[in-house]
Amino acid sequence: MKKIYLPLIFLVLLSNQVSSTHENVTSHIEVEDPESNSRFTILVFILSGIGILVLIYVLFPKKFKKHLEEEFEVEEREKKEEIEELNDEDMGKVLSILKREGGRINQKDLRKMFAMSEAKMSLLISELEAKNKVEKIKKGRGNIIILKR
Repeated sequence: MKKIYLPLIFLVLLSNQVSSTHENVTSHIEVEDPESNSRFTILVFILSGIGILVLIYVLFPKKFKKHLEEEFEVEEREKKEEIEELNDEDMGKVLSILKREGGRINQKDLRKMFAMSEAKMSLLISELEAKNKVEKIKKGRGNIIILKR
């Protein structure tokens, strides 16, 4: 409850202070300057806007966190779906190409044979590596894929 009242008290005190300052200044000056009046109005609007934003954030922090968590969950689901798209058929094709090539091939050459993106090919090889079917060796800027027996 303290979180709610603190920004409200701050806004009330700020608006009272600004309005009393404005009244003191205008009471001493007989001729009002229209430019200073418009500056004061702009200042009040800006401070009010900032106060409202702070108040919204204080009152509804769970919604902001919830929104961020939902975005993260969507990204995680997309990654899982992409990995699931790498079906056994593609893995079987990669293994058969490796057998045909003598058990060794560059990742770039393998990717060209499949006409798939580098990222998808990398995921496919990582999946095969996790299943202990192939071994990936870093050589220069590329990788050599070796079939395990």
